[in-house]
Amino acid sequence: MLTIKPTPDYDAILRWNAGKDEAFLFQWAGTTAYCHPLTKEQLMRQSAKDGVTVFMAYENEVPIGTMELCDIDPVQKTGRICRVLFAEETRGKGLAHRALSALCEKVFAETELERRIRVLEWDIRLLEEQRKPLYQERRNTNDEEAQAKYSTEIQQQTAALREKRGELRLCRRIQSDIPRVSQQCQQAQAERQENLKNKEEHEHEYQR
Repeated sequence: MLTIKPTPDYDAILRWNAGKDEAFLFQWAGTTAYCHPLTKEQLMRQSAKDGVTVFMAYENEVPIGTMELCDIDPVQKTGRICRVLFAEETRGKGLAHRALSALCEKVFAETELERRIRVLEWDIRLLEEQRKPLYQERRNTNDEEAQAKYSTEIQQQTAALREKRGELRLCRRIQSDIPRVSQQCQQAQAERQENLKNKEEHEHEYQR
């Protein structure tokens, strides 16, 4: 099963670079972040930079590749993927393509959701601040008409808050479900590929 995690495995990356020359490092990493020979300190320094997230791809919990993501624009759904390196034994199996697709899907789905959550949290704080003085104003007046007016405004603010809070709870539930749903989709995709492979093998045997 293929999984993507935003936690770099420095030892795995160093292992894939062991015994490789400067040209190999330049090919997958360029010249701005690392220099030959690659060290753990260089990897840690790069992953700690603002706006940089180093992801690892795992096949059945075994690290198989690393990808760096930066310059994310959640509105335009764009970002820059760079410094992509996969273990030699995984090449030719389509794993890098699947991992890159999963990375894009994961990042933009979570980024848009997180953006909506931040907007809702801001709206809720604003509504709470707007409602708070209305209670005080209603207590300070003896005018029944004014009290009724404040009560109506409070009810309107409360209704808006209830709606925003409900949407926020829903967004947070969706956010917490993303890893589980993503894993189920990846498992289903793996099962489909396995079934297709078995079907092709059976057809090949039948043709014999």
